[in-house]
Amino acid sequence: MHIRPLAILPLLALPTAGCINFETLVKVKPDGSGTLVQTMTMSAETMEMMKATKGEGAKVEAGKPMALEAKDVEQAKAEAAKLGEGVTFVKAEPIDTKEAKGIRAVYSFKDVTKLKVSQKPTSPGGGPAAPAGKEADETMKFGFAKAANGNSVLTIGMPDMKAAPKEGASKSPAKASETPPEAMGMIKQMFKGLRIAIAVEPEGKVVSTNSPFVEGSRVTIMEMKFDSLIADEAKLKAFSEAMDSGSIADAKRLMKGLPGVKINLDPEVKIEYAAAAK
Repeated sequence: MHIRPLAILPLLALPTAGCINFETLVKVKPDGSGTLVQTMTMSAETMEMMKATKGEGAKVEAGKPMALEAKDVEQAKAEAAKLGEGVTFVKAEPIDTKEAKGIRAVYSFKDVTKLKVSQKPTSPGGGPAAPAGKEADETMKFGFAKAANGNSVLTIGMPDMKAAPKEGASKSPAKASETPPEAMGMIKQMFKGLRIAIAVEPEGKVVSTNSPFVEGSRVTIMEMKFDSLIADEAKLKAFSEAMDSGSIADAKRLMKGLPGVKINLDPEVKIEYAAAAK
């Protein structure tokens, strides 16, 4: 297979790069330790197209059992160092269903405050680093403390929503209106079926949180289903401009309120939870 879990951005350059799902789930225990699960799936057709662009000859056939190659596991292991101090690789396993194929990588951590989880998936190989001060920090900051009542309190600091766009980029989404129809058609195809999500799941009962997106013990920090965006061409043009400028903050603002989209715009998400009864 040979696909890193964070291989999202290069896929957006493919003419039929739809049906891609990328999810990060942070599971936190009452003592602040826990596991991080990264999942990426796509259709067999999309995966085959990606392999073709990388010069890999093997085909990914629908219905054919899939196994991870040694380099898949090595890449997943290497990702641990980027996820924060003390993060260790646990396992990587293939996902092989009728609807999707992909990879699930599991990591463990001893201190959630050392985690580095970005809202913007990175491309394979990383690419050249942006000069200091030229690009906003998209990494969420985790905090952890014990309340007087014994409950655990987890905070997730969101990236600066006032971050400036990259140098040379347009500061106004109005320019997006100049996008020719043929280019807009390609953009729609690129984002079709794409979903990116980040969630936190405390081990225990969620007592309180300022996030409106709670299901049981799962608190969604961000979920973007891009099919909703495609349906609004004006907003899609503005979103494309925001992405070109490198501003995930502006992109999030544009997607807020769309069906199937869950976005916290508060500077910090706070979750208080009680340990599960034994």
